[in-house]
Amino acid sequence: VLVAWRGPEYKQLKDSRCMELAAKILSSRLHEEIREKKQLTYSAFSQSRTDPAFDNRGLILAYFTAAKKKAHKAARLCRALMLEFAAKGPTEKEMRIVQKQMATDLKDLLQKPSFWSNWLVDLQYHHKNLDDLVNVEKTYQSYSKEDVLATLKKYFIIENEMMFIVRPR
Repeated sequence: VLVAWRGPEYKQLKDSRCMELAAKILSSRLHEEIREKKQLTYSAFSQSRTDPAFDNRGLILAYFTAAKKKAHKAARLCRALMLEFAAKGPTEKEMRIVQKQMATDLKDLLQKPSFWSNWLVDLQYHHKNLDDLVNVEKTYQSYSKEDVLATLKKYFIIENEMMFIVRPR
């Protein structure tokens, strides 16, 4: 099952980062509701994806596997949870948790050579700047629940919605 909305482009830095925070929160919510409470899947995830090589290719998506008989019910629940989140946004507690997670993730990421090789390529080809990288942790910490909610409302519109359910015959 994949439930998605078109998201911000790679160049839209604030929207992309707010959507990344939203996806982390959504992963927790989806896991709690779809896996723990309803037991429709083993695990559910959400991601925010952008692609520097192509304009207009951002996505925020949720994906998981489900038993054939549970797939449609799980997809409808996932969509409803995502739309509710887009309407109400994160809680203050969720924002504190996700910002701590992001700080930890960034510290780990900045120690990996693969991060630096990818980032340096983007620096040249996609017009990133080093000032942004130096301030990235502070930038993520500066986003409020209102920033995340405004970003969600901008992209969670019917024209951007997609749902795929693939089932064996």
